[in-house]
Amino acid sequence: MALAAVVLASRWALADSPRPTGARLWTRGDLESLTATLERTGAPYTRVLKGQTYGVLILRRTASGDPELHVKLNDFFIVLGGEGEIKVDGSASGVKTVAPDEERGEKLVGGALYRVRRGDVLLVPANHWLQVLVAKGQVLQALIIKTR
Repeated sequence: MALAAVVLASRWALADSPRPTGARLWTRGDLESLTATLERTGAPYTRVLKGQTYGVLILRRTASGDPELHVKLNDFFIVLGGEGEIKVDGSASGVKTVAPDEERGEKLVGGALYRVRRGDVLLVPANHWLQVLVAKGQVLQALIIKTR
């Protein structure tokens, strides 16, 4: 199922993008190495790939994040390990623009709560608030594919 989401997201992302000039494979070992680097540095994510209409991140969260809104980007969360919750929609307080077409908030009220664990795939459409929630002592690891 996760593989199908990656294929679909990739085709969707590439539909509006220039044709790739070459293929790139990230093996399980590559992804594990990126995740290990996040564990060592304590950073919550690292960018794997960035194109004009798509991007890929590796996420490793040990604590909840702030609410965020991506005006033009859809997020496909493919859970690689651990578990957590992702709140989608609702309304945010203390909203600030942090980059073009990207906002952060202080608190997200309302919305739907999705419990996710290894193997799950969650689509958060563009222009919907989201917040990654991780319980104390838990870790959530995911591949996030961003597409227009």
